[in-house]
Amino acid sequence: CEMVFQSIKALYSWMLNICDPSKDDYGLEQVPQTTNAWSAMIRGERLMRSINCEHLTQENIASLMRALSTITKYNQDIKESKERFAGGIFVTCEKLLHPIKFLLSNGEHSARDYRITFTKTIEGERPVSTQRAKSSLDRLPNEQMVKIDFRALNPALAFRELTGRRGARSVVLTSGTLSPLSSFASELGVEFPISMEAEHCVDMDRQVWGRVVAMGPTGKPLKADYKSRGNHEFQDELAASLKEWATVTPHGMLIFFPSYSMMDTITRRWKETGAWKAIESQTGKTIFQEPGKMTTYGKKPPTLDDVLKKYYTAVRQSVAAAKHPYAPAPPSARSRGAIFLAVCRGKVSEGIDFADANARAVICVGIPYPNTKDPLVLQKRSYNDEGRSRGLLSGARWYDQQAFRALNQAVGRCLRHRFDHGAIMLVDERFNRQHISSLPKWLQPAMSKPKSHFGEQMESLRQFFACHAENPPGEDEPASKVNSVE
Repeated sequence: CEMVFQSIKALYSWMLNICDPSKDDYGLEQVPQTTNAWSAMIRGERLMRSINCEHLTQENIASLMRALSTITKYNQDIKESKERFAGGIFVTCEKLLHPIKFLLSNGEHSARDYRITFTKTIEGERPVSTQRAKSSLDRLPNEQMVKIDFRALNPALAFRELTGRRGARSVVLTSGTLSPLSSFASELGVEFPISMEAEHCVDMDRQVWGRVVAMGPTGKPLKADYKSRGNHEFQDELAASLKEWATVTPHGMLIFFPSYSMMDTITRRWKETGAWKAIESQTGKTIFQEPGKMTTYGKKPPTLDDVLKKYYTAVRQSVAAAKHPYAPAPPSARSRGAIFLAVCRGKVSEGIDFADANARAVICVGIPYPNTKDPLVLQKRSYNDEGRSRGLLSGARWYDQQAFRALNQAVGRCLRHRFDHGAIMLVDERFNRQHISSLPKWLQPAMSKPKSHFGEQMESLRQFFACHAENPPGEDEPASKVNSVE
């Protein structure tokens, strides 16, 4: 117990010192454009030296972790609850020591691959907890909160456990979103002597309609970058485009935005101008939105499951009203489908299956680049630039790849089996030949077609869905089953 107590206390004192603005040992600075936040980033090499000074080394960290595990189990076995310590104390200790264990595991060789960021914010007055009132430890003022981020900036640190001397003899990676393969291998620090990008299992000419959409129905450009997200002309043109797409697309549609902030800004405009209601009334499709991280005070936020159930119900009603699942519901139907607004890198874009009528179209608005001001993004870009001599991607190229990995996850939501079909649209005039080359191999031909006017694209899209409505698959094919949208 004494060993664990002294080690945690030493770490605690060291962290308090970092968060003290009167001491500039670690460069605690005010976060730009804020009045209540300060942060400090410490490189792994310096972090390791500081930890060693607190008597935590590669040799004794394992013993410390074992001791903590023994104490935790002993505490859990105490029958009288009044005599037990709160379990959260041990969880916090474990969360603190685990990343330090990884940092120390490979010594100075891998220390350069780690960063730790301290962010201190002033949250206003908060009630004083009983534990704090009884504590004799030195503490920050009650209104100050500190967030600690341990970051390993090199994915190879984890992957080498699989491929190292004691790892597996063979490692096979399979996914539909590994492309481009060269950059993926660079990040993992491993050469893959055998690699393959297969064609999609669907008939790309018959089952997939893909286009880059550079302008809307009135000829105004569609450019969803950071500067344009608040542009009313762009927001209104996107609403007009969506109304046209939803008119000819049967049943379910997915629309992905680069960020929650852009999605919220655009949907706020649509509701203020009446565009939201106009889309719903003229297309017969109900619009749903992925719940964000922030909610209105006093209101219980809807869960993603709750919103998805309503979306699936609207799609199911549309399919039931149609002549068959490949045909659109008639104008008189109670529901002609639904539109789900979501965000790249969110749960909807990466972890949920939208087969068949649940997603007859996937529309990606903009290029989902990570937030350039995110401290982790800044650290990773700088880290990669420093590691160019070790074969790492440049920071700029890594940044581009993050956008297209997120995009590649989203575009595959509407093709979930070999009988499925759907439309894929990339909405942004910035998409060029270089961008297209970062898409999955199977999608590149469709997106490489010459850009055309909105009216021409709409006519082609209308013919695509009309063809499937007039030529439905046989009864043995799963896409023809109404219950496929359960």
